[in-house]
Amino acid sequence: MGMKQTNIWLDEVDRANIVAIQRLYGCESFSHAVRLAARIALQAGRLNVPLPPTSRFSRTKRELKDLHGIARGAFRDDFDIDAFGRELSRAWERDLAEPICDDPERHG
Repeated sequence: MGMKQTNIWLDEVDRANIVAIQRLYGCESFSHAVRLAARIALQAGRLNVPLPPTSRFSRTKRELKDLHGIARGAFRDDFDIDAFGRELSRAWERDLAEPICDDPERHG
């Protein structure tokens, strides 16, 4: 089974708990300890432990909003968003075409 890198948000208590698991079980890495903790939790079954608070980045806490509704009234009525997008794209292309560094010896 292959592994895939994943980012998770942990508070200080969770980080300390994973470090304690890492030391207790002799895990070679923090990632190894997280994987072990997940397997232990699954094997132990459902315990009467309160769920930790959700991350401020969690999508379950807030509804997705329609961008048109958020921007309503922020632009003039005659503002052409498509033309603006094309101009922005051309500006990025121009910027990317210019060298970032004048010293090719230093940055190939």
